[in-house]
Amino acid sequence: MDYNIQSAGAPPPSDRATAPQPAPDTRTTGSSDPLLARCLPGAEGLLKNLQERFQSMSDQLTQRMDEMGSNIEVLQKDVSDLMTQAGIENKDDVAH
Repeated sequence: MDYNIQSAGAPPPSDRATAPQPAPDTRTTGSSDPLLARCLPGAEGLLKNLQERFQSMSDQLTQRMDEMGSNIEVLQKDVSDLMTQAGIENKDDVAH
């Protein structure tokens, strides 16, 4: 007796059409893992996007810190001027 165990709707293995799989690009992955070869371009794009966003945020933060430093310097000068007008000695104003 020939017992052929197959799922009811599946054609026999020899009749199944299989699409040819592209050879993975081992130049960039260093691996023949097809999953890694498919995921690497997307991961590289995501990394580039994250780097660009990080640089943009870093630039914005640096600019804001520079502005804050300038504002603090103006505030220190204004406080020093007010103290001078009030006749109060500014002991912290040694370097200015």
